[in-house]
Order: sequence, then structure tokens, then C-alpha cells
Amino acid sequence: MPEDLLTQVDEAAQTRGETRSGFIQRIAEHEIVESNAQLRKELEELFDSHTVDLGGNSAAELVRWGRDHR
Repeated sequence: MPEDLLTQVDEAAQTRGETRSGFIQRIAEHEIVESNAQLRKELEELFDSHTVDLGGNSAAELVRWGRDHR
């Protein structure tokens, strides 16, 4: 990681009363949660916009079938 970025991280962490490690962990967790939420939203929009014939099966049944027939 570039030294100037580490300096900025250290300053931001110190301002918030956190360690560098704690600050980076909190930011990483936040980004992962946000990314997962965005992906979930995009998938829900995709599924809502398409009607799929599952042949009378549930999605879970199809996933199990696919897993068991690899």
C-alpha cells in the first residue's frame, strides 16, 4: 500500500479513536456489506423482470439436482 495512503488511513483512524487495523477492518466490512446489498438488488431486479419456467421444480430443487449431478 502506498505510504501516503497509509498516512491518510492512520490519520483517519486516529481521528476516530481507532487503530489502523480496526479502521481497515470496519471499512472493509462496510464495503462488503454494501457490495452484497447491491448484488442482491441487481439479482432481485433481474429475477423480477424475467419469468422462468422451472418445470414444476423449486429453485432449491434445481440447485440440489445440479450439485448432485456434477
